[in-house]
Amino acid sequence: MRVEYCRVHGYPRPRFFDAQDDNSGNAAAAAVSSAAKARYRVWVVLGPERFELPTAYAGIREGEEKMARKVLRHLRSRDVGESQEW
Repeated sequence: MRVEYCRVHGYPRPRFFDAQDDNSGNAAAAAVSSAAKARYRVWVVLGPERFELPTAYAGIREGEEKMARKVLRHLRSRDVGESQEW
C-alpha cells in the first residue's frame, strides 16, 4: 500500500502481519508439507480496521503486495464516496 496515500489522507500507518497457513487437513499432510509448499495468510491493520482475505499466498511478499493493492483500492473508493456526500 502506498504509505504516502495514508499520510496525505490522514490514515494511520498500515501494519502488515502474516502467519503460515495451517489448513493442511490432517497430520499426514502436515508431515509431507515442506517449506517449498508453505502458504501464508497476510492481513493489514489500519487503525482500528483489519483487512484480510481468505487467500493463502506462496510467499509473504506476494501476499503483502496483493493486500496492499486491495486495501488501497478500498480506501480510494471510500474516500471518493465520502467526498460526494453532502
